[in-house]
Amino acid sequence: MRIFSSHLLSGLMLAATLAATAAEPVPLKAQGDNFVDPAGKPVKLWGVNLVAFYPDRPTAAATAKNLASLGINCARPHHMLRPSGDWNPGMASGALMDYRSDSMTPDPEAWDRFFFLTNELRKNGIYLLLSVGDTRHYRPDDVKVLDGGEADNLAWRKSVEEMNRRHWKEAIDARKMMPLFDERAARVVENYARRLLTTVNPYSGRKFADDPQLLTVELLNEFALDYVVICNNRLPEYQHRELTAQWEAYLKKHGAAPCDFYTVRAPEQVRLRADFMRETQTRYFRRLEKVIRECGYRGSILFSNLWEGEPAARLNAELNGSIEDHCYADPRVYLDPKDFVHQKTLTKVAGKPYILGEFNHSEGGRDLDDQKRKRAMLPLAAAANAAFQEWSGIVWFAWCHGGGAVGTDGWSKLEGRVSSLGNLVEDGMTLDHLRTAGLLFKNGMVRPSASPVRWHLGDIPPVRDYHGLMRGRTGYKPGWQSIHAIHKVFGKPTPAADAAAMNRISTENPPEPLVSDTGEIIRDLKRRQLLVKTPFANGFGGESGESGSVALPVLGYRGQPGFVTFLLVSADGRSLTQSGSLLLSRTTLDAQGKEADDGVFTLTGLSGDFWTGRITRPREAAGKTVTLRRSNGIWELPAAGWHEIELAATGGKKPRP
Repeated sequence: MRIFSSHLLSGLMLAATLAATAAEPVPLKAQGDNFVDPAGKPVKLWGVNLVAFYPDRPTAAATAKNLASLGINCARPHHMLRPSGDWNPGMASGALMDYRSDSMTPDPEAWDRFFFLTNELRKNGIYLLLSVGDTRHYRPDDVKVLDGGEADNLAWRKSVEEMNRRHWKEAIDARKMMPLFDERAARVVENYARRLLTTVNPYSGRKFADDPQLLTVELLNEFALDYVVICNNRLPEYQHRELTAQWEAYLKKHGAAPCDFYTVRAPEQVRLRADFMRETQTRYFRRLEKVIRECGYRGSILFSNLWEGEPAARLNAELNGSIEDHCYADPRVYLDPKDFVHQKTLTKVAGKPYILGEFNHSEGGRDLDDQKRKRAMLPLAAAANAAFQEWSGIVWFAWCHGGGAVGTDGWSKLEGRVSSLGNLVEDGMTLDHLRTAGLLFKNGMVRPSASPVRWHLGDIPPVRDYHGLMRGRTGYKPGWQSIHAIHKVFGKPTPAADAAAMNRISTENPPEPLVSDTGEIIRDLKRRQLLVKTPFANGFGGESGESGSVALPVLGYRGQPGFVTFLLVSADGRSLTQSGSLLLSRTTLDAQGKEADDGVFTLTGLSGDFWTGRITRPREAAGKTVTLRRSNGIWELPAAGWHEIELAATGGKKPRP
């Protein structure tokens, strides 16, 4: 009997895992497309963003335990240097720095809370993705990091004051540019990197730099110089003069006539500017990389993340130890061949771990209200596709923004059935499916693509306009990403086999319905359905049709016509038909899109003569037990009163080993 996919956590008995306290993180390293443990086994990440979150100790301890109970094994602290009085009104600045005079003086209370929280996360087996940029602001008194003389110091102070007067939308990308061209800003970042990585956490007795809990270090969030320049983001006068001086020196070095950096037009000028920006970003990466390595950190360093054009994708592929992108997706993957997976193939690089460091439903787009109603489909679609595409992690955005939504028990008193993208702790409908989807992904219940396609790219032509930058060059016909995993390769000759596959998917329309090359995932655009059928999981998302019924190999549903999402997974490492422990989550909507707590679920082919259920969600019903009814070998669950339920075979014939 196969215990999940051999490439993942072979032999893991999940029934014990669900009840036990998670072990502290073990060292992981990037190896091929995965992060692997000391035994060489891939470890998949199912995480959340914690945004400007500085909880008190009871809240921190409870939050860490709650996250682990949902199967979370990764956290991305985010915006930790953003002055966040709006999210943390009771703190000095709501950031790790107090910002009263400069941006280099730490806030002792914030650091203490941060250290306590991260140690609680460690105790619950949760890895960290940290940043040395982290929405940093600068203050005029940061001038003291480098004395340039009275006139220069004054000019720099005025420049920072001007930046801080800007609206945040105008300032955010320009502020990220500063350390690439401003020596003082770069030194401020270096100082923070050293503090972050080398300060001993009093609760763990460890430095992040040599702590297995720290998995990646990011330099700049959502940044590409090509993008911010083409979008006409401008530095204040002081930093703009430095940029201009470096640009003019670069043109002179290459024998080119002077020209304005922002308005290049001639093809040779466009090429030179692209090369200049590439060299500037590489130089900054190497500078910070040297500092970070001197601190003792040996893990993955990321220049940046996000799809911001082919030049940025190539740069990250060359510099990063792993690749990160962000995604706010339409959950309704049954609508169009061009789903969110198609977009992410622009950044998935062959041979490097790939993480969606921010993930949730769309913030805009068509039919936003309908997207929100049907967001329960997203955990299923994300988990199944991430496993098939051999992605390394999904990190949901966001568990919380500040601590206002989180109670001392680590949950939210405001949990409801409406979307809460910024405070996932409040979104009961999404929480219902986090544990089942996380098990599906982390434990290899969906196999990776049997015939992945490597999409090769040679030189990246420089561009000077936004649409040319963002278009990308992975030009296959949408839908093939549901049939094969697709991974990019930069700068290498294309083997004949890869060339043939590239030609096929770029010239032929994919057959419908869209069936993965493993046969385990079906995306049926005509019936508006996503189906997952594996020995260890049965999942469905979409319209139940006029009959109101869905039939999978083990799990069945019948109810009124409408939208349904459900996911059944093994919880003990055995196949569904041999298991003695199962976990099931469900969401049902009626034809008008209103959540309906009805419909009958049936289970066929189970081992054991007697099955019981224990409700785990909603939280107010947690712990209630129900008995499954059996008729002609088919087990029937109660129609109402649960969103997630643990099912166990008890008494009578034992499940087959």
